[in-house]
Formats: sequence, structure tokens, C-alpha cells
Amino acid sequence: MKRKLPPLLRGTICGNAFYLVCYDNKFKLASWLAGGAMSEWALQDAKNRFSAVVNAALAGKPQTVTRRGTPAVVVVAVEDYKRLCQAEKDRAPTFVDHLLAFPQGGEEFERMPLEARPLDI
Repeated sequence: MKRKLPPLLRGTICGNAFYLVCYDNKFKLASWLAGGAMSEWALQDAKNRFSAVVNAALAGKPQTVTRRGTPAVVVVAVEDYKRLCQAEKDRAPTFVDHLLAFPQGGEEFERMPLEARPLDI
């Protein structure tokens, strides 16, 4: 039987609803923004309410999942992920840019002395 923790404190800050909830003897501020979607979830809460996490991500609000209080992953919609990947590709230099960035002479380079290896004939 699952036991749901009741909110300890409920109110609003700047028009957003919030709840102060006790997790593992630590108090955390859980906020439900714009239509009841949290932006940060504890791992256990994210597992229990995975459909709510996915729905909020599909609505354009990235959802952060924390493990032991530290951010672990971010759930985003596929369109947002593809857009971010494309932006990363667009910022990457091309091979031609890489070649043109190579130093253009005018400097002397010292070669490392190499010894010939012995040949057994």
C-alpha cells in the first residue's frame, strides 16, 4: 500500500503554487508551475508519476530528475532534443575550417632526433 505524504505547507509565490514537502527527513520546496507540472522531480516521484513527467516535457517544459538531491537527468521532448543536436552540429567547425586554422609557416619547428633501428640481415 502506497502512502502519500501530505503537503506540510501550501501557498503561492509570484502566482505559482508551491508545497513544502518532507522527503527523507529533509524539507524541499516542490513547485507546480503552469498547469500542474513540476520542473524538478525526485527520482522516486518521477518513477511514480512518469506520465506526468513526459506530458510536461512534451508541453515544452524540460523536467529535471534528481538523485539524492543532485540533478541526474533532464527529460525533454524529441523535437527539442533534435533542435539542440542540430544547433550543436551547426556550431561545430568543418574540416576545411580546421585545416585553415593550422599555423601558416614563418616559424621553425625543431625535429626530434631519431636513431635508426638495427637491422638483422
